[in-house]
Amino acid sequence: MSNFIEIKNLKKTFNISSNNQLLLFENLNLNISKNITTSIIGPSGCGKSTLLNIVGLLDSSFHGEYFFDGILINNINMSKLNEIKNLKIGFVHQFFHLIPELSVMENIILPALIKKNKISDENFAREQRITKRLNLNKLPFFLSPTDFCTFYIDIINNLRENFKYREKNEAMQWCLSNIKRFKVFLIIFEANELGNQVYKENISSKLPEYSYKTIAKIIDDGLKKGYFIKLNPRIFKSKDKKIRNIRPSEDLTVEFINWNLDIFSSILNYMKKYFIYGKKVSKNK
Repeated sequence: MSNFIEIKNLKKTFNISSNNQLLLFENLNLNISKNITTSIIGPSGCGKSTLLNIVGLLDSSFHGEYFFDGILINNINMSKLNEIKNLKIGFVHQFFHLIPELSVMENIILPALIKKNKISDENFAREQRITKRLNLNKLPFFLSPTDFCTFYIDIINNLRENFKYREKNEAMQWCLSNIKRFKVFLIIFEANELGNQVYKENISSKLPEYSYKTIAKIIDDGLKKGYFIKLNPRIFKSKDKKIRNIRPSEDLTVEFINWNLDIFSSILNYMKKYFIYGKKVSKNK
């Protein structure tokens, strides 16, 4: 069976500072055959997302050979690379990265629109039926101003109750009670989900509105309370200071995800309350 994806002697590094580099992969080999479902698993921070970005042709800053369907990726120009990504790769990002101004169907067929490929009438009709059955062809702003205000107020009231409930958890209460803490947590959480390195200096550079001392105090407090943790395998020295990769605790991560799921679920429930297959539900019924 031929290999659709073949990577040889992959080496990937990250610049931690002007004098320090993190070696993530070295002499890594990967073969993926056609018509095979392949999963990449591993602990947080081990490089799964980075590897997928390389495989998905989103990251070209690596050493080694990468053959995609027999083509050596290292030697092709950007135009050819974009053509391969457009025609042969479907990439679902962890945080979706959809275009909010486009409908669900328009986001899906965007590559075809860019290539100016004609969508057959049969396929177009099929997509219309699917989006209608899934109730994806209408959004809240299609409501009348009066109904939209009611819809919006219902959601706000529900979110307020959800917020109060999450405050009962000590980790979430600590995180949400201060905007500075919440901003620091969001950066750490996002890095954790993306498998990226994050540390005090790194966080401070992303929040220039706060001093390094303020950022360090929040992180140290979170570490002391057990809301943040240090990953010991990733330790570097920069100007004689140890830099440790920081992650949110399991409890804080779970609570934050559940909080977001509850919010998402609430919004979906109110969407269903006001719409059935794209038609507004009369409140008198």
